[in-house]
Amino acid sequence: PHILYIKSIMDGISSIILASTFGVGVLFSVFPMLIFQGGITIIAFFYKDLMPLELIDHINSIGGILIMAIGLKILGYKKLNPTNMLPALVVVIIAYLIQGNLV
Repeated sequence: PHILYIKSIMDGISSIILASTFGVGVLFSVFPMLIFQGGITIIAFFYKDLMPLELIDHINSIGGILIMAIGLKILGYKKLNPTNMLPALVVVIIAYLIQGNLV
């Protein structure tokens, strides 16, 4: 859960900055995010036994890289687009399945 804690701190700081710039409308973005992220959490909770731990570790690694890319983008340090990196989450699953069939 450490990566999620770091991500939530980054989101909290970003939301404070965005709220000071864009106003109270940022507060209403909580509802779609709660539905989206809550849905992912609920699905992961119920289907956690279907995924091998090694695959979960690979997905966590990609998630860590995405969080670092988001941090670099927020800081303006690098012009990265983490949205373009999202297909890596699917690619790592496909690569894991291919590797499992070859071994």
